[in-house]
Amino acid sequence: MLVPSSIIRGTANYIKKYPGYEWIEQFANKNIYYALFLGWQEADLLSGYDYYIVSFHREAVDLNWIKQQAKQVNAPIIVLHDGSHYNTRISGVTFLPFYYWHFQLDKMQKLFGNAFTKNIKYKTSAFCNRITQSKLYVFTALAKYINENDRLITLSNWLETKNIHNGEYTGNIVLDSLYEEFEQHWLGKELKIDNFNNNTDNIQIITGNPNQSAYQECAVHFTNESFHYSFMMDDYIPYTYPGPFITEKTLKCLLGATGFVPVGQFETYKTLSSLGLNFDYEFDTSFDNDSGNLTRLESIVKLIQQFSDMDIDQIFNATKESGEYNQQQIINGTFFKNCDKVNAQSIETLHQLLA
Repeated sequence: MLVPSSIIRGTANYIKKYPGYEWIEQFANKNIYYALFLGWQEADLLSGYDYYIVSFHREAVDLNWIKQQAKQVNAPIIVLHDGSHYNTRISGVTFLPFYYWHFQLDKMQKLFGNAFTKNIKYKTSAFCNRITQSKLYVFTALAKYINENDRLITLSNWLETKNIHNGEYTGNIVLDSLYEEFEQHWLGKELKIDNFNNNTDNIQIITGNPNQSAYQECAVHFTNESFHYSFMMDDYIPYTYPGPFITEKTLKCLLGATGFVPVGQFETYKTLSSLGLNFDYEFDTSFDNDSGNLTRLESIVKLIQQFSDMDIDQIFNATKESGEYNQQQIINGTFFKNCDKVNAQSIETLHQLLA
């Protein structure tokens, strides 16, 4: 795993200090309970502590779980996570940006190196393992608009209806028509590339490798991240979900100098740019600034239609310079330093909060 696969729970004296979390020793004299590298629907926090510090890097922030814990523990909770919390507010909870992307990229380089050879043969690529609403639309659009010989796309039959809103129509004509097309032509089918086995090979030691045809033989990759929700409503109150949450699905593109379209939460380009990367792509990337989940996906579908009218070299050259620049920022350590700088500021804030 590029992030620890098991949750770290306990006090400073008894938990393992993973890279990036060595600072925990600075608070060893405080009555703090840590729950780090959390997933979703985790066990409750133990009661009886003065502070709680939790972090999310394996999965997107689980707001429902945090709200539940805030009601149960009679102490402040500090949430460390990649990206911004935007306007999310929970009583008794403080959100702080704390990146782990650079540590994942560092481990990725140790596992797979950083020298890859481009041999562009296809326009687009995308993986669709666990089918979700966003992945369904993007897969179907790629299958519909990009010639079969110009794409590398996968599809599994792992479909739980809760992950596609039980098949309910959205009211968006473009997206609803793609859902109907998926039902008619792709439901229950599988597509594979590189002899990938969805049941045995879907582990990060395999999927985390940038040296795959989907990245080195394709002009642009659609990331199909596991979480794509940004604009949300709870009890008729609008807010923006913390993020963007990105995984090896996106990080592989950065290390592999592969141009990508972020199919996930909004402001992926913007957040990575704030850490020193560059996305001066020669096509419209304004969709990344749209927090609307459906409208952002509709714009991505329209981009796919645009790619269908472009040749392979046009698409590749539209991202080539930025892709190579971003790769160098990772290899030379600049991206690592920029992430660490944000983390250091949050650690300083922790000292103030825990004083």
